Amino acid sequence: MTEKIVYQKMNPEIKSLWLSALRSGRYKQGGGSLEYKNPETNEATHCCLGVLARCQGKKPNPRLGGPELPTENFLRTCGLTYDIAQDLAYMNDGNDLGREGKKSFKQIANWIERN
Repeated sequence: MTEKIVYQKMNPEIKSLWLSALRSGRYKQGGGSLEYKNPETNEATHCCLGVLARCQGKKPNPRLGGPELPTENFLRTCGLTYDIAQDLAYMNDGNDLGREGKKSFKQIANWIERN
């Protein structure tokens, strides 16, 4: 007997805030970490998941790069699975060879809205 896997739906209020933030133009898209602050310009860039953290009042630790995902507990609170977070990070960053597959915040927002 095969057990059916049930995925939790994303919290609609959180989803709405996140979609608005991704489409707002307020956040500059970056990759490799939830948030990166350039030490020379003090300019911050965000992964789509870093924008989600900001929408929830979390301040990601600015990093000098390297893959980073929110905690599983935070993702569960928002109604996301770790696997979906990994998919979103890939959409945001593309692959390691030339950033193939990289999507804009607006494209990512459209995907989130459909799923």
